[in-house]
Amino acid sequence: MKNILILLLALSMLCGCKKDGKTPGVPEEPVVNDTLAVNYYKPSVTTETDVPQFTIKNNKVQFTALGSNENGRYKKINQIYISDADSKTEWVSLLNGLNQPEFFYAVNTDTKEKLPELYWMEHKDGGTVILRYYKYDWTNRLGTLVYEADVDVNNEVRVLFDNTVNASAPNTTSSIRSSRGAGTAVRSSEKSAFSPKSFPSPVLAFERFSSTDDDTSVDVDINDFMAELKKLKEQGIKASCRVSSLLNTADRGLVCKLADVLDRYVNAQLFNEVARLDEQQRSSDLFDFQGDDNDYTVQSFVNFEGLSNLGERHFNSIRSAIPDIGSFRDWFTSLLATSNATVDDLDDLSDSNGVIQVGLSWDTDQTDIDLHVTDPSGEEIFFSHPNSASGGYLDRDDTDGFGPENIYWISDIPDGTYKVHVVYYGPSTGPATNYTIKVINGLGVSRNFTGSLSFDIRNAVPVTSFTKRGNQLTFN
Repeated sequence: MKNILILLLALSMLCGCKKDGKTPGVPEEPVVNDTLAVNYYKPSVTTETDVPQFTIKNNKVQFTALGSNENGRYKKINQIYISDADSKTEWVSLLNGLNQPEFFYAVNTDTKEKLPELYWMEHKDGGTVILRYYKYDWTNRLGTLVYEADVDVNNEVRVLFDNTVNASAPNTTSSIRSSRGAGTAVRSSEKSAFSPKSFPSPVLAFERFSSTDDDTSVDVDINDFMAELKKLKEQGIKASCRVSSLLNTADRGLVCKLADVLDRYVNAQLFNEVARLDEQQRSSDLFDFQGDDNDYTVQSFVNFEGLSNLGERHFNSIRSAIPDIGSFRDWFTSLLATSNATVDDLDDLSDSNGVIQVGLSWDTDQTDIDLHVTDPSGEEIFFSHPNSASGGYLDRDDTDGFGPENIYWISDIPDGTYKVHVVYYGPSTGPATNYTIKVINGLGVSRNFTGSLSFDIRNAVPVTSFTKRGNQLTFN
């Protein structure tokens, strides 16, 4: 009998490698076990912009594609909207001309304001992404690069630039594996005391972001939506969570909460079941679909102008509490009013090489004060010579008071010494004025210089000079 018991125990241990078909030690795809609504918003024969195209949701979580339609076809996805009712946070990702997620940021539903966490996914050849996180002031369009990381096609992450420790050490690198928690933090576990400073500087890739390739942006469907949602999850949100966990940055709780939500819902199971129900949707506008673990209610809507909420058919509970939302049109109009970002909002971002921006403002109306900056080669930029061979340029010549005037260098910036002057150009009867010069590099360096001018001082007044070496500025 004893031998039989030992044999049975051994067999049970051998068979213990699986339980309910699951292999210990092998991570599984998350299972939602839920009922999800899938909505198709059919395009009209006219041209439409910023309209919903597809939604997948329950009462807690929602994923919606908003974009442009043309001649009865889904032409392009412009935005991906994600909401999580538990955290009262909404996220928006802006897609570039190739239907790739390029920027993403969060919105606080209660305050109806965009949060200062802003992320830029710059897509490179071969499927890699340069991921950048900024602390951003949306009202004044000012912010600072916090970190920069490389995300490869296998979703492995390497930190290229860490501005939370020391802006003078841009080449510090750390590698992080693709799964949550798998990376070993090489930084101190103590929270970084990062204090963001302001800058404005033109984004280096916005021209490509804004471009559209018509050959690749026509006839998108819900499967394209799912593919870009997956890319946003892996190379954007989960990668940001891993970097923020490694560097212990202030966005960690926010972005990692979203990563957990996406891990629960956006997985191979959902992709497979959406692809299957999409086949059935082509022949039916209203049906129930039973997946392996989830149930779906699928419905197509031809004209959403007169739609009511229909028992939260179209959006989850996060926006149902907002007053004055009585229809579907009210919902996405309110959303876009809060979440939309324009070219002007996003032309302010630097990479880890930094920028040079010299800004001038003054405090008297109907006066013309001019900004002059001389680059390391001796070439002077000002109103009658607004561009230099070194790449510097004057954005505007303000002739009637207050400013600002700005001189920028945004790429291939030469090392050397830069000299800043101001001139009181006129009028001859104008009052004395107080001016402020700000010199900033987009990586946390921000220096202000103030002084007074009057018309009787006709010569250029020296304000400051600084020397650039790499991405560092030293004031002389």
